[in-house]
Amino acid sequence: MPGQWGEGTIATQLLISADGNRLAWIGGQAYLFIEAQQSVCALNSEAAAAWPRFETGVVCDGVVPLVSGLCAPSVVGDLLSVGAIEPLLTEGGVAPVASTQLVNTGAARVLVCYGDAGLHDLIAAEFAHMAQSSPQSSPLPCDAYISVQRSGDKLGVALRGSPIEWASASEVVPLLKIAITDAVLDNMDDLLLHVALLHKGERAILLVGGPGAGKSTLATALGAKGFTLAGDDLATLSPDGTVRALPFPVTLKTGSWTLLKDRQVEIAAAATHLRPDDRHVRYLAVDGETALKPRAVGWIVFLDRTEGHSPGHSPSVSPVTAPETISGLIGSAWSGETALTPEEFSALAACVDGASCVRLRYCDLSMAVDLLQRFCDGAPALREPV
Repeated sequence: MPGQWGEGTIATQLLISADGNRLAWIGGQAYLFIEAQQSVCALNSEAAAAWPRFETGVVCDGVVPLVSGLCAPSVVGDLLSVGAIEPLLTEGGVAPVASTQLVNTGAARVLVCYGDAGLHDLIAAEFAHMAQSSPQSSPLPCDAYISVQRSGDKLGVALRGSPIEWASASEVVPLLKIAITDAVLDNMDDLLLHVALLHKGERAILLVGGPGAGKSTLATALGAKGFTLAGDDLATLSPDGTVRALPFPVTLKTGSWTLLKDRQVEIAAAATHLRPDDRHVRYLAVDGETALKPRAVGWIVFLDRTEGHSPGHSPSVSPVTAPETISGLIGSAWSGETALTPEEFSALAACVDGASCVRLRYCDLSMAVDLLQRFCDGAPALREPV
């Protein structure tokens, strides 16, 4: 009966390839290797044509695909019976799935699976700029799956096979952002840098700083002054030294909302969310397509925001040596390894080579923006300490 799985009745669900399966063609016949069973089964033409969709995920009511014309329910039943496909599971059991959103981070494609229409309406818009369509004729593979579901007045987020973390409606978007980040970390090949990244022409500017340094606020302010804001949190570093932002929405804490005069309309219209660290934040979208374009690095700016000075206190830039720059970037990097590899060092060296590397000390946001504009435009006087 549609809607049935196991011992209870659930909503529609996502059926996906079990881990480790592989399709191959031999003499015009499709064969599926099922790793968990250590078996090989032949697929008929209908099952073989539908298989790429199951590698992404198909929302089904029982064994009836909601994708029109995909395949007969009997094909779905056969694939289930041999262990080729399975429902999306969390540690809480089968995840109800009413709709999906394919999010492209540049480092991983993540399918976010919403348990009901209300969840989609509440959350999906915050990640719409990262969303990617998956053509019926050529479905895109997924690297990870995240379930978003509801239980009473609580909303839950879980990666495939993982525990559900429950939260209130105001907390669920930050939890989903964390889950997507975890999926990226699980699928990373390149070095990951904790930086804000902007484009100026064909080159990138990296803003490097710890919590409270003002990366997001300064990056957002620069984005309104001729720079293209690609991301405020994470960027991948390729072996050739080019960088790409992970195009998460910019995260703005309460203290920055009134400082960003050029973005007041958007900030006022944005929903307020509560992070696990009890900070209230609002999110602003970036240009997802532009963010994913690799750029050579033209400028690396270490942020040193000072306190206790009155507005109008002059900011300054001072040179940072190549070894200091690489050391600073290592401090902001993640690769999943306990030590930097020679290949990762080469990538960092290629990133720094040709970049202007400085430390920016500032208190006043607008003056810092003006100084960085002039610095990146090549003002000669700013190549030495000010």
